[in-house]
Amino acid sequence: MDILNELVAKGVAGEVIVAVARLIADAEQTERIRAAARQRMRAVRERSRTHANSSEHKPALSLEEDSKKELKKESRRRAKTPLPPDWQPIGPQRDPVEPDEFRDHARAKGYQYSDWHAAYRNFQRSPYNPRNKPGAPQPGIAEAERVVMLEEFHRAQLNRRNANVQTTEKSRPDHAG
Repeated sequence: MDILNELVAKGVAGEVIVAVARLIADAEQTERIRAAARQRMRAVRERSRTHANSSEHKPALSLEEDSKKELKKESRRRAKTPLPPDWQPIGPQRDPVEPDEFRDHARAKGYQYSDWHAAYRNFQRSPYNPRNKPGAPQPGIAEAERVVMLEEFHRAQLNRRNANVQTTEKSRPDHAG
């Protein structure tokens, strides 16, 4: 606070004095935070030296209990494995190339899963899979077949509309007269 008193005595503008006061308060707050962090780290280091990480401080009975707990955890959880070389997807496929893409991707990234069939189903549903993007071409269908299918679809829609128009015209009363 001596600095602030000196600034007031020398006639420094009030805005400058307020700015200096804020800087001093911020510096004091930062130092308090750093001191608290240093104290926490000292306590953590001390606990790690004398507590759970050191087996010489544990009684023999608790070591056996810990190993039993670890065995239970491992037996509950299936081990993750790399993709087996003979892995094949189950069920019909929408695109015959998709399983190959999945295999290449999984091997390139070194993925490991406990259930490869579930991983493949997730891959098929993924929004990053180009087959799931709107307007994506239907896999396994040649362009000519796609055009024929679209024409048939539009023709069927047109026929449905015409049928709807005819039924509504028949149900209207005749206004001529």
